[in-house]
Amino acid sequence: HRVTGMPFSQADLEELMLLGEHVAVTLENQQLYEKVAVQKALADTVFDSMPVGIVAVGADCRLRWLNTAAQEILEVDTEEVVKQPAAILSSRLADMLTQRISGVDPEEPLEWEEPRTKRPLSVLTRKLEADSKCIGALAIVRDRTQERQLREKEEEVERASFWTELAAAMSHEVRNPLVAISTFAQLLPERYADPDFREKFSELVSSEIGRLNGMVD
Repeated sequence: HRVTGMPFSQADLEELMLLGEHVAVTLENQQLYEKVAVQKALADTVFDSMPVGIVAVGADCRLRWLNTAAQEILEVDTEEVVKQPAAILSSRLADMLTQRISGVDPEEPLEWEEPRTKRPLSVLTRKLEADSKCIGALAIVRDRTQERQLREKEEEVERASFWTELAAAMSHEVRNPLVAISTFAQLLPERYADPDFREKFSELVSSEIGRLNGMVD
């Protein structure tokens, strides 16, 4: 009954039932929206906190989303490139994503130095599917700059160590004949009259100078 005491008619009850259904659908949609919003916020937080770049494209290989790391590595702004062909980031990256979408499994990871950014990259791709249908692809992009710099430093240290060892070995090899020549040269004034000594001195000097010339060559 109404507050006034009058009973509800059948039409009134049907309208109330319809209104109740609308309210229920609205509440359900609101709960679903809040759930999706929370999931999206969580996903964005997780992806943006990753140290690797994540690039998502649709089945048409147009950009849908990039995380913060991908923007830094590829030196782009999401708002400027979203909905653009993936080739705007990198032609090689676009080729990998296109192959993955078409069902081709490229040999991965692939590594190259991107001409536009001069950064060494390592890239993996994965197909995105829903209900057994391809809806796009994902690229995982790693910046190898720090690793390359570390490798270059290690090679530099190895080269420095090599030259240090080589210099020490050369110094030792040069010192030996010089010591022999110096010793005989010091004795020469005293033993110059000795023909055997002069002969030995001549042979030794010629031999040791030959060793020095061999090392220089």
